[in-house]
Amino acid sequence: MSPFIPYEALAILPVAFLLGSAFNPIEFSWAFRHGLDQLPDDVRERAATVGRYANFLGDGLILGLVAVLMMKHSVAAARVGLHLAKWKTNIAVGTAAGVLLIGLQRLAIKSVPRGRPSPFAYRVRRGSVSLWVIVFAAGAFSEELWMAFCLVSLATTGHPVIVSIAITETVFAAVHYGYRLGGMVAVGLKGTLSAILFIWCGSLIPMVLVHFIGNLGSLFWARHRQ
Repeated sequence: MSPFIPYEALAILPVAFLLGSAFNPIEFSWAFRHGLDQLPDDVRERAATVGRYANFLGDGLILGLVAVLMMKHSVAAARVGLHLAKWKTNIAVGTAAGVLLIGLQRLAIKSVPRGRPSPFAYRVRRGSVSLWVIVFAAGAFSEELWMAFCLVSLATTGHPVIVSIAITETVFAAVHYGYRLGGMVAVGLKGTLSAILFIWCGSLIPMVLVHFIGNLGSLFWARHRQ
């Protein structure tokens, strides 16, 4: 495997985020005409609507770029966890980890005083729940596939497991800078849990499940905590 592949792999998420999720034509148009002036409520709502669907573009870019690099460097699907070996065990592990994550989210929420909604809460309180479930399912699969590919490429090129996890999760957390510092830390910790599950199980199933279930928990708490 080329020594440059880990850097190509790590770049996929920020590139896809910038080209897909981060670019919002409504916000761009407003900034072009009005500079740093605050968005009016109606413009902000339109931007939020566009942003919900832009998630699919970002996820599609992640999947496409990962697939290209896997074919280019002859990385088998099974190496990044795309297999059904021990699928029942992997489903049980991922589900249990996801439920545990929801419980930890609840404890964290109770310890934080109520105040201005986080950027994540503002986003997910708008739009239908069914749409967000689909968004989270697509995001969980694409981002966890990217994570598994990064871990495999880093390990294959001689990076220790701990270093591979640390590098991957630093990039993963940094891309979610819009969630503020606390949100970035939470994303990094959740990603670290996913990485550990991949190292332990060698399957994408528990990674996707813990990510998806955790996001559903975040959606529930955001919508039910005013």
